[in-house]
Amino acid sequence: MGRNKYKKWHREQGICVDCPKKVFPGRIRCLEHLSKRQIMAKNYYKRHRQLICDNAAKERQRRKDSGLCISCSNQKENGIDDGYTECQNCRERLFFERCK
Repeated sequence: MGRNKYKKWHREQGICVDCPKKVFPGRIRCLEHLSKRQIMAKNYYKRHRQLICDNAAKERQRRKDSGLCISCSNQKENGIDDGYTECQNCRERLFFERCK
């Protein structure tokens, strides 16, 4: 059985794709492997933070220069979104997130 078929079968059975333990609800890995991957992701971010931030800044600038929303990259509507870098939907979402 190939790796993709193995993972698919494990997902269907509710078994961690990395070991034979039960999965954490709503995930494809057990709690042990979820925490290991979280630690790995944090370490990767620490090592490559500058590169990640630089790439994100370049992408935001590219979207801004193209007249796209810098958050979701959808086309902004003329008239409604003039003078803003985000589209109406993203501005509303950000407003409600700040109000929570």
